[in-house]
Formats: sequence, structure tokens, C-alpha cells
Amino acid sequence: MTTRLPPEIFKAYDIRGIVGKTLTPDIVRAIGQVLGTLALERDCKEIVVGRDGLIISRGPYAGLLLPQVATEYGWDRQTFLEQTCRKAGLPPDAWRAQDCRIEKFSAIVFGE
Repeated sequence: MTTRLPPEIFKAYDIRGIVGKTLTPDIVRAIGQVLGTLALERDCKEIVVGRDGLIISRGPYAGLLLPQVATEYGWDRQTFLEQTCRKAGLPPDAWRAQDCRIEKFSAIVFGE
């Protein structure tokens, strides 16, 4: 089943809506699938600390850190990659391996 995305939530530089009305769980999931991208470049220069979250996987191991984690701890890009590897149960430099998959994503924080 395809989720219909209401065009009125898309603005020039962001997405806006009312939680539970124009931003339902299905719509948020669909937006996340569309916005999710792979950071395929081995140098990972496309990753922006504070904007991107990371998912690093290699074999049966996988770890995820939200964008705000790197900001809260004052990490640079390399430290963010290393800490996501640690979260996955991998050595800190595993992100450099050819068989390591690095995915970046954006998250919308509604409140804590």
C-alpha cells in the first residue's frame, strides 16, 4: 500500500505538519524512507555532524546513533563514525572497511 503524502507539508526548506493529523506514523515513515540516503563515499565527507544520524553495519553487527548525540558530546565527524562503530560492537575503525555499510539519515525531534 502506498502512503499519500499531503503536498501542503512540504515547504521550501523543511517539512511542516501537525502530529497526528498531517504527520501520521505512516507519513513520517514514508518521508524517512524517501529522505534516507547512503553515504557511499569512503571518505564520508557527506556526513554533517548535527544534521545526520548514522547507521553502521558489518556482517551481523549494526549500530545507530541519532544526529543530536554527536552534538551533545561535541564530536567531530571521525569520532561520530568511531562511536557508531562501537555502538555496533565493532572496532572503532571498522567504518573504513570496504564491507562496512554506512547509512546516514535525518531525524525530526518533536520533544523529549
